[in-house]
This record gives sequence, structure tokens and C-alpha cells, in this order.
Amino acid sequence: MEKKVPKNVGVYFCTFFFSLSSLALYGYFLSFSHFFYLVLCVGHLNLVTTEFKRCLWLLHQYMCSLKRYLISALKWTSCT
Repeated sequence: MEKKVPKNVGVYFCTFFFSLSSLALYGYFLSFSHFFYLVLCVGHLNLVTTEFKRCLWLLHQYMCSLKRYLISALKWTSCT
């Protein structure tokens, strides 16, 4: 019997790979204390309101720095 691969395995793999690579980039380019704080913050479900706001702010800073890194990488690899 052939084993059927679910259709959304590729989506799961891409999501996992992207999140893992973005976390690795974040840990490499920014301080490790913020990286571990972000992991702990996202991992906890019972967050106090101020801690949740701090977590959202940290996540926002992470996305902004990732966007800045991607833009600079695209400028560096462009032919002009």
C-alpha cells in the first residue's frame, strides 16, 4: 500500500523553516537576551497585561529589524 502524504505538509514545512530561520536571524543579529525573552514570552500563555504588551512590543521590534535586514540584503544583492 502506498502512503499518502497530506496536502498541507509543504505548508507546515515552509512555516516551520521560515520561523526557525527568522528566529536564527533574530538571535544572530540582535542581543541574545532579547531572543530568549521573546521565546519565553511567546511560550507563556498566562501573561500579565503589562508583560503581554511588552511581548507585543518586542515582537514588533523583531519584525521591524527583520524587515530592515531583508531590505538591506536585497539592496546588497541588487545589480545596480
